[in-house]
Amino acid sequence: MAALTSAADNISYMRNKSFAEWIALNQISELRLAVGTPAVGEANGDVEYAGQRWRWHREVTDQGVADMMRMEITVSLLNGGRPSPTLATAWGFIGKAVGQPSGIDPDWSLQSIAGGSGGNDGTDGNDNDGDSDDEDNAPPSPSRAPDRYPGPVREPSP
Repeated sequence: MAALTSAADNISYMRNKSFAEWIALNQISELRLAVGTPAVGEANGDVEYAGQRWRWHREVTDQGVADMMRMEITVSLLNGGRPSPTLATAWGFIGKAVGQPSGIDPDWSLQSIAGGSGGNDGTDGNDNDGDSDDEDNAPPSPSRAPDRYPGPVREPSP
C-alpha cells in the first residue's frame, strides 16, 4: 500500500511540476511578446491554471550588454494563499537585435569548421566539378550522410 501511495504522490508532483514549468515559460513568452521592454527589477503575480492557484516570481536583471536583459521566473503552487516550495524555474533573455540581417546565408557545413572559408558564393575552393555553382557544398542528403550520424540511414518513405 505504501508503494501505491508513493507512486500516486510522485504522479501528482510531476503533474504539478509540469504545470509550473508551463506557467514559467508562458510568463517568459508574455514578456517577449509585450510591446515594451520589461523594467529591471522584481515582480510577483498569481494565476489560475489547471484548476489551481499558482504564484510566479519574476526577476529581470541587466547583463551588462547593451539592450540585453536576463529574465528568471520561479513558480510555486499556492496552498491556502501561501506559496509552496518552488516547483519550476525558467530563464530567458530579451533584447534588441545586435544588427540588421545581411541577407547572406552562413555556411554551417563541416568543411567551414575544418578550415574552409565558409562562404557560399562559389569562391571557397571546394567547387570540385569546375563549374561556378556551389552545389558541392550542399548539405549531405540522407543517402550519403557522414559517418558521424549513429544508426542506419533510411530514405524517407514516399
